[in-house]
Amino acid sequence: MRYYEDLTPGEESASGGYTVTEAELLDFARRYDPQYFHVDPRQAEERSIFQGLIASGIFTMAIWRRLDHEIAHDIAWICGIQWDDVRFAVPVRPGDTVRARAKIVSKRTSRKHPERGVVISEYKLLNQRDECVFKHHNPGYFFCESIIIAKRFSQRLLHAGLMFYSIFIGIIAHNSVYPVFIGMEIFKTQMITDQSKNEDTAGDTKR
Repeated sequence: MRYYEDLTPGEESASGGYTVTEAELLDFARRYDPQYFHVDPRQAEERSIFQGLIASGIFTMAIWRRLDHEIAHDIAWICGIQWDDVRFAVPVRPGDTVRARAKIVSKRTSRKHPERGVVISEYKLLNQRDECVFKHHNPGYFFCESIIIAKRFSQRLLHAGLMFYSIFIGIIAHNSVYPVFIGMEIFKTQMITDQSKNEDTAGDTKR
């Protein structure tokens, strides 16, 4: 698991490709966005400015989210808090193969909750011709998402709290200081485990 401290501004990563089928495009649009250029291939070709069937923008964003999870599934997310300047520059069509890219722009400690961090990232979704599906109004930017991410230190505070709670209960129940030694061993084991996980991920190549 990667925490706020492990993320570096300028870090870039990319997903694999995902090919959009006409069947899933139509199914999504019929359920959630039934405009004729999303659900009727004949009318889309004859009447729309797109001259053919295109994916709903909501469907396009859902695909991006699936691909972004492939990139960032190992990050200790808390929640997303906003998207800025989302643009749909090029429509997604049946048969297109898209891939996601992400770049960390900046990071800061939360003003209200210093045990958390806010990371701002830029995202792209590209098709097989390297055309951008999402586009920001500034060159090279596509949209920004601010995300709250857990800090590793807050996880250690949680482990420490649980340890001292266990010690307190043990002393009351057994009228003995022996649980202190047990609690310290549990805490030490957890710290060793955390350190091992950090070492395992430290050398990972960013996709």
